[in-house]
Amino acid sequence: MTDHPITPPPELLQQWAHSLADWNTVVPLIAQWGADQELKRVLAFIAADPMLGEHVKDYLHKAMRPTEEPHS
Repeated sequence: MTDHPITPPPELLQQWAHSLADWNTVVPLIAQWGADQELKRVLAFIAADPMLGEHVKDYLHKAMRPTEEPHS
């Protein structure tokens, strides 16, 4: 695999490989993991910008994951 910011770590790939018998379970886990990694990077980018700050970060997190509490 390439060195990409959302490339899963080897331990997680191994864990998913053991679950491949049930695609209905493992595919949503993989998709969710990738989406979570992207959201974390976007939130970190926003939080690092003093013009945007925590308010926009929390607002975006609530919009993207309405059932979760924002993480710092």
